[in-house]
Amino acid sequence: MFDKIIKENQFKTKCVIALYLLIFVFIGLLVDIVRMNASNFSEGIYRLLTFREFPIVTCVLLVIAALVVLFVIRNFKRILLSGNEYKEILYGKESNAQEREMSIILDELVEVANLSFRPKLFLMEALL
Repeated sequence: MFDKIIKENQFKTKCVIALYLLIFVFIGLLVDIVRMNASNFSEGIYRLLTFREFPIVTCVLLVIAALVVLFVIRNFKRILLSGNEYKEILYGKESNAQEREMSIILDELVEVANLSFRPKLFLMEALL
């Protein structure tokens, strides 16, 4: 059951990333059409897609978008945890009953999911 949900979420994530990149390509194509001063839209698209005119702005925007995606993927934990008060709860070093209860719940979830590892557990202070 968890595998199916994870696969669905991964597919949705890949679709969002592809859409993000396509938006940048579309914006780049529009700017390139204006930059090369095409007489009409279809002529401009034809010249760009056949590489009679190199789509400089499109390529630059695509590289920028790809770099942003790579940065976010590599730094997602730091981005997620930045700006919030949080504390990592280490296994066996819980300081109060609430932390022990959360650790027990995580252990039960790991067991039910048949995971071969125990994920990190963080307690975050949520501002309402």
